[in-house]
Amino acid sequence: SDLKRDGKKAVVQCKRYRTTVGSEIVRELYGTLIHERAAHAFLVTTADISDAAREWAQYKPITLIDGETLVQIATSLQNQPK
Repeated sequence: SDLKRDGKKAVVQCKRYRTTVGSEIVRELYGTLIHERAAHAFLVTTADISDAAREWAQYKPITLIDGETLVQIATSLQNQPK
C-alpha cells in the first residue's frame, strides 16, 4: 500500500513470515519505491531480517521493522494513557 503525507509518497510492504527476510525482499521493495516515485519505503515483518538485508538497506530511504520491533511498538501503544 502507499501513504501520502505532506505531499510525499511512501510505500509499505508487510510480510508475515516464519523464516528470515532476506535482501531479495528488500531489493524488490526498493524497486517498488523507485517505480512508484516514493520518498520512503517501510518493510514490516513478523520475522527476523537478515544482516545482509539490513546492510543493503542501510543508506537507502527504507525503514525495516522486524518482529521484535513490532512487538515493542505494539506494547508501547498499549501502555499509553487513553
